[in-house]
Amino acid sequence: MIRVCRATLVLLDVSVAHRFCEAQLLPDLIRYLRDPGCATPEVLSELQHSARGQRYAGLRLLEHTGWPKVSGALPPELRREYWDLKRAAQQPGDPPEKHIGEITTVLMAAHLHADLVIVDDRFGKALARRKGLARLSTAQLALEMVCDEHLTEEEGFTVFDRATEEGIGRERYSQALSEWRVRRDLER
Repeated sequence: MIRVCRATLVLLDVSVAHRFCEAQLLPDLIRYLRDPGCATPEVLSELQHSARGQRYAGLRLLEHTGWPKVSGALPPELRREYWDLKRAAQQPGDPPEKHIGEITTVLMAAHLHADLVIVDDRFGKALARRKGLARLSTAQLALEMVCDEHLTEEEGFTVFDRATEEGIGRERYSQALSEWRVRRDLER
């Protein structure tokens, strides 16, 4: 199991910042991922766009912190694959920008040999698996942060609850947290 605290480069999709912003825990995310956290220009653009609205107004904090670091643009040799993946992911009625963040995140993570990618979208998860990348979801990141004492159990649940399907609830959170602690202890 790859842990964020041991990573030197972690590429993030938009959903990570969105969920922590909703939970009003964005400063904690920034502190935890200060050094390894990186986003593609496309993800940064999505975050800036989200920050203009009321729902994610807390993302305006990113402008003042200089976080996350920004990767370079996709190199020319990845452009064709990007367009092919975008076409494959696009469903009728989807907005044109749908899936851009997770596609660029995963492609850039593979290109840069990132230690880890944090992505929640089903298409992004499958693509990361196909590329052989270590991946965490936002919910798993929250579990790790609780185990590393960067979030309280209650704060961890707040993020976990927002990052999982409706109805997963506290019981599943407690079970997942116990499992995460066992895995962490086995690594020591």
